[in-house]
Amino acid sequence: MGRSKERAEVAQKALAAFREVLGIENPGSIERDAAIKRYRRGISQERHPVPQGNRLANLTVHTYNEKLAVEIFGRLGRHESLLAVLLARLARKIG
Repeated sequence: MGRSKERAEVAQKALAAFREVLGIENPGSIERDAAIKRYRRGISQERHPVPQGNRLANLTVHTYNEKLAVEIFGRLGRHESLLAVLLARLARKIG
């Protein structure tokens, strides 16, 4: 289980970095793009556990579209809480 524990720790660090960017009040385009990229990078190795998450991840390639980028950023908070719950369950299983 050593490898699983290591991956869970890396996932927790990625979630913390993602939360840091999501916590910025009135994000500019750089912060917004950073959050979107962190979200995309965080789930790029695995399929997202929620179908809407896969769709959202696929949309992230269109961040040059300002309106769509703002919409994507607005949705990220909901996905953060789902990812946090899943990581907590994973941590309990790994022990």
